[in-house]
Amino acid sequence: MRRVWLTAIGLGLLLAGPVLPQDDDLCLECHADPDLTGFNDQDEEVSMYVPADALDSSVHAGFSCVDCHQSLAGVEDYPHDEALPSVDCGACHEDVADTFALSTHGQVVDNPLAPDCAACHGEHDIRPVGDSASKVSAQNLPHTCASCHHKLALKQDPDIHLVDAYDRYMRGIHARRLAEGVTTAASCNDCHGAHDLKKAVDPDSRVNKLRVPQTCAQCHQETYTQYQRGIHGKALAAGILDSPNCTDCHGEHEILNVDDPESPINPSNLAEYVCGRCHNDPQIMQKYGLSADRFSSYQDSYHGLALHGGSVKAASCVSCHEAHEILPAGNPASSVSPQNVVATCRKCHPRANASFAMSYSHDVVEAEFHGITSTVRNI
Repeated sequence: MRRVWLTAIGLGLLLAGPVLPQDDDLCLECHADPDLTGFNDQDEEVSMYVPADALDSSVHAGFSCVDCHQSLAGVEDYPHDEALPSVDCGACHEDVADTFALSTHGQVVDNPLAPDCAACHGEHDIRPVGDSASKVSAQNLPHTCASCHHKLALKQDPDIHLVDAYDRYMRGIHARRLAEGVTTAASCNDCHGAHDLKKAVDPDSRVNKLRVPQTCAQCHQETYTQYQRGIHGKALAAGILDSPNCTDCHGEHEILNVDDPESPINPSNLAEYVCGRCHNDPQIMQKYGLSADRFSSYQDSYHGLALHGGSVKAASCVSCHEAHEILPAGNPASSVSPQNVVATCRKCHPRANASFAMSYSHDVVEAEFHGITSTVRNI
């Protein structure tokens, strides 16, 4: 009955000739019906209901239907065709449209799964990004992105990868902080960009291997400075892609606190699952002239064995070499240089002296069996 009634109205108006809608009342004769439906580009049935007050809380409050659907989408008569062209948001937001066109999303607009403006910002209920009800607010953006990136259908899509990114992000520290109300915690756009989002292989991408440290520095400036002074930061800046960046050690989406036993940088995991990935790789060690037995000798040392046995106090890699400002022993600023190594040992062994520091190497187990054990314990 509803469709018959709407059809009757349409036929009556059609017989009277084309009409250019001038105000919202004419549009709402149909779209005020909560049961009105239509079909989207994926041939899915969707609601075509538009409440009369739909724009009241929107950034477009004060606009009328024809401002966008007639002027920007080319609807010229009434009743209109069942399939309408999309509203051209770029007519008003030209700079954003130009940026978006060069992005990963903009370059796959022919893909039916690619997002348009409405997919991220909403249609009639578009709100400022600072509004907690906005689809692109920091708290809501992960759920908005997940409307595409969480779909199993994307597993077969050649343009989309990491289909579990949403689940992994929601388990991470950034999502937890957002849930706690810390609105400055990183959301999707803080790392990937908003309208200028690009694939990681693109040199201009914020998540490109070489640019990840600068992206993280938006929030972690002090850590970034330390990393840049360290050997890893220097090597990456020189274009050495074997050198780790932030995500190589901390993870990408599922970034966990250091005290979380599931975190790769937790002391119980750090040596084997983070540092060992490179420093136990014979090819990498040979390529850069590094000792090939440093990792295995640490595992066999008192520190390595104690850590493997469940100790929460035994020294891991970062205990001696620092976490971010890692420098070779020959650098006077290094935590393990002759000038600084005693102070480094004293972080755990307050009575350590130069002789104690000189007695330690990664593989101290054999030395312990020759009588050093008691000395080490006493110190």
